[in-house]
Amino acid sequence: MAKHIFSFFIMILIFLLIVCFVNLKLCFGQDYDSSINIGEKVEVNSEILKESRNIFIYTPDGYEESNLKYPTLYVLDGTENYLISTAIVNFLSRIQRIPPMIVVGIPNVDRDRDLSPLFIEGTSNRGEGDNFLNFLKEELIPYLDNTYRTNNYRILFGHSLGGAFANYTLITKPELFNAYITASPYLMYNDEFILKEAESKLDNLLKSRNQLYIALGNEPAYHESLNKYTALLKDRAKTLRWDYQIFNEDDHNSIPVITLLEGLKYIYADFQLKMEIAMQGINAIINHYTLLESKYDYKTSIPEITLNIIGYRLMQNGHIDKAIEVFKYNVKLYPNSANVYDSLAEALENSGKTKEAAENYRIAVKIGRKNDDPNLTIYQRNLARVETKTQ
Repeated sequence: MAKHIFSFFIMILIFLLIVCFVNLKLCFGQDYDSSINIGEKVEVNSEILKESRNIFIYTPDGYEESNLKYPTLYVLDGTENYLISTAIVNFLSRIQRIPPMIVVGIPNVDRDRDLSPLFIEGTSNRGEGDNFLNFLKEELIPYLDNTYRTNNYRILFGHSLGGAFANYTLITKPELFNAYITASPYLMYNDEFILKEAESKLDNLLKSRNQLYIALGNEPAYHESLNKYTALLKDRAKTLRWDYQIFNEDDHNSIPVITLLEGLKYIYADFQLKMEIAMQGINAIINHYTLLESKYDYKTSIPEITLNIIGYRLMQNGHIDKAIEVFKYNVKLYPNSANVYDSLAEALENSGKTKEAAENYRIAVKIGRKNDDPNLTIYQRNLARVETKTQ
C-alpha cells in the first residue's frame, strides 16, 4: 500500500511540474495575492528561418520596479534547459555571486537542422547552423534588446550538439556573445569539423576578450576531441579566458546542471565583493563596483545591507574610522533609511563623538516614526542612552 501511495504522489508531482512548465507560472492556491513568476512565452516571427519560434523569457525579481539594465543568458535546447537555468540564475543572484539576469530559452523546432553548421552526406541533417546563427544575430537578439532592458553582456549556454554550436559561434562570431558555457560539447561532429574551423579561425578571438567554460561528465568518448580543442585554445587563444572541468560523478544527462552552475560562477568569479577588499575601506569598495560596471556593463547601487555588514565588520576589527566612512556613504546612498543613520550613530558613539552620534540617532528616530519602522524602539533607546552622555 505504501508503494502505491508513494507512486501516486510522484505522479501528482510530475503533473504539477508539467502544468508549471506549460503555463510558465506557478501559483500556490487562492489565498496568495501573487504568483511565483518563472517567465513568459512569446512568439517571434523569423524571416530568416521562415517560421515562427516560441521563446521563453524570464525577468529577475524586481524587474518591473527598477530601471536597471540586465545581462542576458541565452539557453539552447530551451524545452529541456530553461527551467533549471532560471532556478540557477535566481539562486546565484540572490547570494550575490552573479548579477540578476534575463534568461532566454530557445526551444527546438528542428534541432539537427539548427545546431549543425554543416550538411552531412547520407543523412537528413540539413546543416543550417549558420542560418540559425543569423537568426540569433539579426532577429532574436535585436528583439530582446528592443523589448527588454538588456545591457551589452550576453552569455550563450549549450549542451552536447548545442555545446558544439556554442563553440562554433565563439570561433566564427566571437563578438555575438561575451561568454560561452558549454556542457559536453559534441566536438566529434562530422569528423571534428569544428576543430578544423578552430584551427583556421582562432585568430578571430584576438579581437575580443571572451570567456569560455567547458565541462564534461564521465564520458570517455568525448576526451580525444576535447583534448585537441583545449590544446588549441592553450596554444593560440591568448586573449580568451577559459576553463575545462571534468565531473566524473555526472553523466551526459546530468552534466548541464553542474556546468551552468559552475560556469556562471567562473564567468563572474570577481563579481562578489570579497571581504578582504571591503576591509580596505570605502574607496576600495567603490572601485570594486566601478570595475564591475566596466567589465560586465552592470550598473547598480551597492546594497544597503552589504555596506552595513561591512561597516560593522570593520568596527569589530578595530577599524573605526573606516567603518564611519562606510556608514556615511551608506547614508549618502540611502538617506530615507532609519537604519543607516542608527548604524552611523553607533560608530560615532564608539569613537567618542557623542554629539554627532546623538544627531544621527535623532534622525533615525524621526525617519523611523515617519516610516513606521519596526526597530523604532531600538533607535529611541539608543538616542536616550547617548543623550545621557552629552548632558
